[in-house]
Amino acid sequence: MLNLYFCYLYRAVDKWGNTVDFLLTRRTRRMSAQSFLIKAIKNNGRQR
Repeated sequence: MLNLYFCYLYRAVDKWGNTVDFLLTRRTRRMSAQSFLIKAIKNNGRQR
């Protein structure tokens, strides 16, 4: 028997399409995804 479950993948990419950082969660959480993206932008330059 397989134990399958869905996950949500949030990726931060640069302007060339390279993955800068990612977040994998079992539940969709708006605030954790938003804080992840804000932190990724802060650590890797300005949003364009």
